This record gives sequence, C-alpha cells and structure tokens, in this order.
Amino acid sequence: MILTFDDGPSSVLVELLDILKKHQVRALFFWQSKLLHVKRPWKRVIEERHMIGGHSLRHRVLTRLSYRDQLHDISTNLKQLESLTGQEMIYFRPPFGQFNEDTLDVLKKLNVMPFLWEVAGLD
Repeated sequence: MILTFDDGPSSVLVELLDILKKHQVRALFFWQSKLLHVKRPWKRVIEERHMIGGHSLRHRVLTRLSYRDQLHDISTNLKQLESLTGQEMIYFRPPFGQFNEDTLDVLKKLNVMPFLWEVAGLD
C-alpha cells in the first residue's frame, strides 16, 4: 500500500509533511503544474524522500479532451515537473480518476504509469 495525495495538498502540506516525518512514513504526491511553484515546499517533499507524480496541467477531465489535447496536457505537466524538480516523472494520476483509451495510449507513449486509488476523497 502506498499513501498518496493530490493537488499539493495545498495549505496543509507543511503540517502533513511534519506528521509524515514524525511517523517516518513516505508518500507520493500528485501535482498539477500550476500548484508546483517556488513558494510550495516541494524541495522538502523530495528531501524527505517522498515522490512527486504528474496530475495534469490544468486539472481538466481528460476524457473530454481529444488525444492531441491529452498528449499536450500530460506531457507539458510532466516536463514542467521534471524541469522544476530535476526528477524523472514516472507516475501520473488522472484528475478525478477519469481516463479513457486515449489517456492510456498517451501514458504508454510517454513511458509513464497510471496510478489510481482504492480509497479516495473528493478530487
């Protein structure tokens, strides 16, 4: 089992990282490009040996996009995350857990694994 979080997780990230550190738990954080910026403690996420994965460029429902638009959204998200963190992105979680064959084809083309959940809150 792997503990995962979507979208940052925004204003509670520092508190969450403190709890994870206290209990020596590692997690995988899925980030939208717009949420991973210099004011977020993403360096701490990496320094404390957590992982970061892609979660789209703008958090749109991918199944409503064409193959071409999905390719652009996902590849741009992953490139931006890699550029900022210096780490290769190997996991991607589709927003709202919604995907289709185009999504899976894009992820295969980009050599990225889709990563969903068994128990989820609202995304």
